[in-house]
Amino acid sequence: MEAFSSLDALGPGGVRAAFSSSSFGGSGAGSSGFKSVMSSTEMVNGHTVTTKRIVENGQERVEVEQDGQLRSVTINGKEQLKRVDK
Repeated sequence: MEAFSSLDALGPGGVRAAFSSSSFGGSGAGSSGFKSVMSSTEMVNGHTVTTKRIVENGQERVEVEQDGQLRSVTINGKEQLKRVDK
């Protein structure tokens, strides 16, 4: 089963925010569980910030991107170390 919804609205102060959510699950052969993905995008101080929340097999992963660059990853509430390229 798959569900998708989207909302694109003009938020407070003229900030455009987009929200989307999708869920995947199955009961057929080879199905290993359920996956839910929710993302939101907003403008913060002139930067595009996208937050993605992924729940799969009982594990929650939150990814935050700023201007297309991954800024943080949190798994089950614990921030993961980030590799820094120079």
